[in-house]
Amino acid sequence: MLKPYLHKVYVSPKNYIFSVFPIDMLRHDCLYPNSEQDSEKIMQCFSKPSFKDDKPTIILECVAWKTWEPTYERWNSFLWTVMKHEVVGKK
Repeated sequence: MLKPYLHKVYVSPKNYIFSVFPIDMLRHDCLYPNSEQDSEKIMQCFSKPSFKDDKPTIILECVAWKTWEPTYERWNSFLWTVMKHEVVGKK
């Protein structure tokens, strides 16, 4: 029987000026925030969408088969970049 794996996806906005988090990507890629701090970073994107000093890196998780990949092109279409994707281990 195949076991699902835990995946971590690190995303960041492409620009500093307008970076509203694409909340629909959570549903589309079956992702959820890694921690409460990551949830707060997502909420901050809605209240203060401009980042003058530092672009946030948000860590998201997904439980899926080992071959699962985030939809890089779709993230790019929302002006966000998948900086890193790693398979952490079996769930």
